[in-house]
Amino acid sequence: MNRYFMVLGLLLSTQTGAIEWESAVSYRVNAEAYTTRYDLNNHSYFNPGNAIGELPDYENTLLLRGYIFGEFDDFTVSLAPNIKYTKSKVNSDSISDDEIYLQEYNVSYLLDNWKLSIYRELDFWGPSLFTSPSNPFYATTDQSNPFVEEPALDFIRLDGYHGDSFSSSLIYSYNEGRTENLIHPFEKTLSIKADYISYSYYAGAIISRQDKTNLFGMFGQWTVSDSVMLYTDIGVKDRSTVYIPVKSSNALGYDFEISTSNRQFYTDGVVGLSYSTMGGSTYNLEYRYNQEGYNKSQLDIYYDLAQAAGGNLVSGHLGALSQYLLYIASDPGMRTIGRNYIYAQYFKRDVIPDLSVNFILAHDIDTQSSELTSVVNYYLNDNVGVSGNLILTHGDDKRSEFTRYIENVLYLGVKYYF
Repeated sequence: MNRYFMVLGLLLSTQTGAIEWESAVSYRVNAEAYTTRYDLNNHSYFNPGNAIGELPDYENTLLLRGYIFGEFDDFTVSLAPNIKYTKSKVNSDSISDDEIYLQEYNVSYLLDNWKLSIYRELDFWGPSLFTSPSNPFYATTDQSNPFVEEPALDFIRLDGYHGDSFSSSLIYSYNEGRTENLIHPFEKTLSIKADYISYSYYAGAIISRQDKTNLFGMFGQWTVSDSVMLYTDIGVKDRSTVYIPVKSSNALGYDFEISTSNRQFYTDGVVGLSYSTMGGSTYNLEYRYNQEGYNKSQLDIYYDLAQAAGGNLVSGHLGALSQYLLYIASDPGMRTIGRNYIYAQYFKRDVIPDLSVNFILAHDIDTQSSELTSVVNYYLNDNVGVSGNLILTHGDDKRSEFTRYIENVLYLGVKYYF
């Protein structure tokens, strides 16, 4: 990464010349303090004794966010350095951690109708509030938590602007950035994307390749009236590398194997409806079907595997095998464990002046489990905002997706804008 910033420094030194840095560069700083309380599922087969997830009982966090923006002729530069201190309790152990990191950066050069960018950002697209099956880089678009920013990948991107309505992009994720996945290592991905925007609708299509897997995606939104919008987002891949739970002749009786299905295509799609009122309320309802998720028989084996592995881990038998299988069970490689989901959201701005509420429901039809997220934001003045975020789960505490590890979560925090 250092070599990119060396190149950036050389480019800016030759381009800016006598530009006054004070007029070319702007910045702002936010300070945040928040606490998180986790109600862990103590009956979970997936995380017996918190030995697999090692999840905290609580976290107290202080975060200083910086935002720096510079514009130098055809160059634009933005940086988001963060300083973070966290104190948590995990399995009766008190843990302190501090970190200085770059949450985002973007270096762009504009030449006529083309823009070249090197950046680290959450590169989301699509109309859904919850997911974007057409996006090969990120599994979710949910940013409802006012405290947590998901780690981002590093990209190189070339955008072309062809008239007022049409644009094209070549996107390459060349580095894992701040993401980390020990079960599924980072794979570089190359994508070609096209977007079209008109007065009443917009649409996009994308073709991407990661390792040996090709993904074709498309998304679109149609504004039916001032109040109603219809939208969809679909991704179709030609290969699956997820871990499938199977019965086995090993000592545990269960195992995972890489998918060997001869299916040629796997479809993941969402269709949705949005309705807005004159009073500032917005309602969203979405249905998702993910063909790569487990079917009913696979779900039964998946939960039976967790029960067998979790029970043996607690008893001390077959500990290494049980631990290995439970690690894989935490992330088998697909974007959803099941296949059928309902998503719903209600958002209301200015319930009273400067107070907004957001209620988000995710329901797994296959296991009849749900997760309800409630978010409240209130701005005391131009500098101070307070937020609360409560996550409640519902379902069988041993055999449902949303209750596998955590039953409830509470976030409370304050932000100060300098």
